[in-house]
Amino acid sequence: MIIRQVVTRKRTIRRKQNAYKCSDIIFGSTKLKRCHLQLESSRKGSIRRPPSSVSYQQIEESLAKISRRIDLISGDGNCLFRALSKEAFGFERFHSWLRNRIVDLVAEHALFFDKIRVNNDETMENYLTRMRMDGTWGTSLEIIAAATLLDKKIYIFTPAMKRVRYQWYHFCPLNQRKRCHSYVAICHTRGEHFDRIVPINQFDNMNYRPPISRGNLNLIISGNPSSTGFERNKTSF
Repeated sequence: MIIRQVVTRKRTIRRKQNAYKCSDIIFGSTKLKRCHLQLESSRKGSIRRPPSSVSYQQIEESLAKISRRIDLISGDGNCLFRALSKEAFGFERFHSWLRNRIVDLVAEHALFFDKIRVNNDETMENYLTRMRMDGTWGTSLEIIAAATLLDKKIYIFTPAMKRVRYQWYHFCPLNQRKRCHSYVAICHTRGEHFDRIVPINQFDNMNYRPPISRGNLNLIISGNPSSTGFERNKTSF
């Protein structure tokens, strides 16, 4: 009887461990190795359907043409980091940890990121303090830093032309180490919220070609997507 209980317990632990497999994640430091989720079929229920509002219906109709859909993300000011957390780890709940790792990277290369900040009236020190606060909205600067941290392109479906028509753009990692075929896809819903974008029939975008982008937003923001002003510390991750 005791042996049977031990075997059953080991199987339960193994089943939980196989729910998603990822590279080493060291919490409390800036070391983060890319995480590729391999979710079991039971995990696909984690996709949250958006509300049946006009704006979401229009987005869903556009995405359906390329076999994609919205994965609704909680809207509490942390939506960018929640979307990235769910993309990297399968759950939104690591958003605070991921936010701090992104801000750590910005702080480590403060001179570079200070040049591309939108609000230069605010000191870099105040900006870093504010961005670490729960509920602070993420911007294009944090998306560039996130792409660099995750070493992945981040594709964004964002509204243009009076926020009616949506178009694809992308952010590139700064000084990307090697060519990476995996990517992140998010929607800048109504220009004020971030949701995930996933294929209709699976949890993430693995094995799916990226959408056709209209341009690299790094070029618009910093003038050079792989600027020599940014030199990543090889021991940072």
